[in-house]
Amino acid sequence: MLWVGTYHGLSNFNLRAKTSIPYTPDCYLEKVLLNGRKINTESGSVYKHNQNNFIFEISALSFSNEESIEYEFYLRGTGNNYSSYHRGKEYKAYYNNLPPGKYIFIYKAKGKNDIWGYAKNHEFTIRTAWFNTLTFRVVVVILLLVLIWHLYKVRIKKIVAQKAKLEQLVHERTIELQKANIEIEAQRDLATSQRDMILEQKKEITDSIYYAERIQRSLLPQSAILKSMLPEHFVLFRPRDIVSGDFYWITEKTHTVYIAAVDCTGHGVPGALMSMLGISFLNEIINKADDQRPDEILNQLRRAIIKSLKQAGQEGRFQRRNGYKSL
Repeated sequence: MLWVGTYHGLSNFNLRAKTSIPYTPDCYLEKVLLNGRKINTESGSVYKHNQNNFIFEISALSFSNEESIEYEFYLRGTGNNYSSYHRGKEYKAYYNNLPPGKYIFIYKAKGKNDIWGYAKNHEFTIRTAWFNTLTFRVVVVILLLVLIWHLYKVRIKKIVAQKAKLEQLVHERTIELQKANIEIEAQRDLATSQRDMILEQKKEITDSIYYAERIQRSLLPQSAILKSMLPEHFVLFRPRDIVSGDFYWITEKTHTVYIAAVDCTGHGVPGALMSMLGISFLNEIINKADDQRPDEILNQLRRAIIKSLKQAGQEGRFQRRNGYKSL
């Protein structure tokens, strides 16, 4: 009888019964490493989700032929369909990154007589991470729904506030537009009144100018007088405005005919006034004396204009701009 000390106590080996009794090696779980650290081999342990890297080391004893021992082990997961099987001389089982769930590690061994020993098992559980649990997901969904509802209420409140603000702004703008419309209507009425006034004044001025035109034409030599003094003649008299700043003049004295075509400074009413002054002064100059030369008549006309317009002794633009060009 041979007694041998092992991890699990004393083992005996009967040399005489060796050939008559079949021997099946008893398999033991010698060591368990979790994440590289040795832990207790007690079955039924529960581990965290990140404690999922295991090394199981098993052993079996054979006194006659140690090299003939063969191992068979597999890891089966319940609830996650995990499965891993191995058979051979390797006595270490490596399992890395196991998913959460319940596991059972089953192992056995056989000797040189090809008789398998009884299978043993080691159970353990890897818990699901808290952020992968159903409770956490339900809580997250509820929180998301509450957050969405809160955001919805905040959005609705903001929209209502914006709507009220917009309505207030529209109301204020409407009041401003109404005031602006009233002001525009008042300005329009004022403009209409001023337009009517201007049209009335224009009509009065135009009527006065037309009347002045009648007066001016009455001062010009009549067609019969021109025909008697100048049987062969024509008159081209086309004022730019209603009244003209140009005039023609003719008279006869002591068998001498005096003719003048005069271009007054300016056009329109100022020119017409100058033409009326010129006609009056020419008539006055001719009636003063007989047999006057043209240069004498023009010099007297010049002095009369300067005196009547109070230009004597004045220099500058006004004096240069008021006068006649005569032929």
